[in-house]
Amino acid sequence: MEDFRESLEKGYHKQLMALEGSWEGPTKTWLQPDAEADESINKSTFRSVLDGRFALQEYEDTVNGEPHVGVTIFGYNLDAGRFEFAWVDSFHAGTSIMFSEGNCELPPWRPWEAFPTAQAALTGVGVRSYRSRTLTR
Repeated sequence: MEDFRESLEKGYHKQLMALEGSWEGPTKTWLQPDAEADESINKSTFRSVLDGRFALQEYEDTVNGEPHVGVTIFGYNLDAGRFEFAWVDSFHAGTSIMFSEGNCELPPWRPWEAFPTAQAALTGVGVRSYRSRTLTR
């Protein structure tokens, strides 16, 4: 537990908590690699859950003019040394839960750089550098 307290005080968990609040900004969705991106405004709310262990995002935007809503839970796995997140939404995968994991170096770190979907939601700017893997079954 001491590792978590330290992380919450000055590490990755503290930086996850920096996401707390309401965010709004442009987002782009590419439906095909060589196609033009669909653009919309993403509205997201982040809040801390389980005493700062995780950040919960609720978001909404549109894809091809159709409403799109979702929920994502972000965390940093101290044992594995990586970020992990799971999300569900009304657009990507029907009734499946999507999982991703990745890492990002400290410092400096902007929380959204480790998570491409949050990057678009929060800044509308491309991801600088990250390693991420989406797990599918």
